Amino acid sequence: MAGSPNLKFNTQGNVLFRRNADNVGYETNVSQIPSLEGVASTDLYMTKGNIREPHWHPNSAEYDYVIEGELEFVIFDPVYKQLQKYHLKARDVLFIPQGYWHWITPLTDKTHILVVFNNNEPTTVAGSDILRFTPGEVFDLAYGIPAEDYEELVSPITSTVVIGPVNSETDDTLKVGTDTDNDPRSDEDTDDKDSKKCKK
Repeated sequence: MAGSPNLKFNTQGNVLFRRNADNVGYETNVSQIPSLEGVASTDLYMTKGNIREPHWHPNSAEYDYVIEGELEFVIFDPVYKQLQKYHLKARDVLFIPQGYWHWITPLTDKTHILVVFNNNEPTTVAGSDILRFTPGEVFDLAYGIPAEDYEELVSPITSTVVIGPVNSETDDTLKVGTDTDNDPRSDEDTDDKDSKKCKK
């Protein structure tokens, strides 16, 4: 007879993206806890001078809870064609509707936020991917920006940025689904190691 499902997971057991030790996001979704229904989360750490790049989630709304530090959240309202800016501090929350373009900028040296999605497998469309995969001739035809100028401008973007800026001297980048046994933030509790077996 099957036992009860595992309902515990250390949020730092699965790297979503890591720019360096102080700018990193950890993901928990249905791949880590199969019983999760309609919910997922990202445990996000960032420092001043970095940014969670502009992006949107086509299949999920977002609820942000600030645990530490201060951040500026900017949301583009597609209905009223306006940028909405919010200054959040510890214990503030923010709701971002599904599909809204947004970005997050730390205002203090250390920040920590919990990002919750109402989908157990949220999808993200990154601004860096839109820029690097859209041909220059499209920008020329649509906006009058010469293709060669556009392509030169975006040429430094060679991968999905997630947390910017890209800096080869300080980056130790890990990406989606990476085991964090060697991550300095990871908890070495043996119970949590067992829970990592469900990572995607």
